[in-house]
Parts: sequence; C-alpha cells; structure tokens
Amino acid sequence: MRTRTLSLFAMAALAASTAVAADLPAQAPGATTLDTVQKAELLAARQSWDGAIAAYSEAIAASPKDPVLRNRLGVCYQRKGNDNAARAAYKKALDLRKDYAEAWNNLGTIDHARGKYKPAISAYGKAIQLNPKDAVFHKNLGAAWLARGEVDRALEAWTEAFRLDPTGLEGDAIGVPAAGELAVTAPFCA
Repeated sequence: MRTRTLSLFAMAALAASTAVAADLPAQAPGATTLDTVQKAELLAARQSWDGAIAAYSEAIAASPKDPVLRNRLGVCYQRKGNDNAARAAYKKALDLRKDYAEAWNNLGTIDHARGKYKPAISAYGKAIQLNPKDAVFHKNLGAAWLARGEVDRALEAWTEAFRLDPTGLEGDAIGVPAAGELAVTAPFCA
C-alpha cells in the first residue's frame, strides 16, 4: 500500500510540475524560472518547506509579477507554520491579481485556523464569488460555518461542495486545505 501511495505521489508531482508551466509567463532567453519552479514543487512535495521557500523566492525574483508563485510561496510558509509570512504572500498575490480565488481561499484558511471565523467566511465568500465551481471553497466555508455553530449554513455549503465533487467530502470534512498548492499535498486542493 505504501509503495502504491508513493508511486501515485510521484506521478502527481510530475503532473503538477507540468501544470506549473502553463501558469508561468513567457521567459526571457536563458531564464531558469521553470527549472526553479519545478525544483520548488519537488521540494514542496517532499515537505522540505525551507528549500521550497528558497526556490519559490528565487522564481519570484525572476518573475516578480506572478501571483501564482506568490500564492505557492504562501502555501509553503503556511505548511511550515509561519502564518504571518503566508498572509503576506497571499496578500501580495492579491495585489497582483485581485480576482485570484485561490489566494482569497488561502487567506481564509489562516483566519479559520486561528479561530477568526468571520473573516474566514468573508474570504471564502470572495473565493466562491470568483470561482463558484470550486468544491474546496464551499467545503472550507461549511467548516467555518460549523465552527461558528451555524449548522444549517454549514450543511448548505457542504451540499454544494458535494454537488460539485462527490468525492471531496470523503476525507477530513472539516479540514481547511490551502488552494493552489501542489496537487499532491492534499487530495482536495483547488
């Protein structure tokens, strides 16, 4: 079972690194941004947060206006436990692209984890407005509503999450995954 899981993990990491190429802007001749991002994703997949942070920071230096890189940097900081740096990275991603739903969701996950449910619900709501078809956003919203004791609202959000992705609630129903991270780090990432 462990071998199969590791194999699936490796295949997902390869697929994720290919998907990153589509997120990146055209590179100048000789630029190594794609190589750096692939390195960052591999390090993140290995949960080597310091290495991934360093690699994403290097990629950001080469492409400073890329909100996707900022969001992924934020995810690494958040996974490492540095919520202040994660929040700063997500906010920078939103400064670069106000309609970045994943960054709004990720801001919500920070507040949610700190027990600040009202701002978390607001951030999840913005993410849903921007991308209403993402089941993770609805799942996170449901978890925040439940944490506030609003069971009916939680069920409403989870019903929508289930409608969008019937397998999305099979795992940790009240987990709060960050979005826009490597697909291999959480099975229900956006």
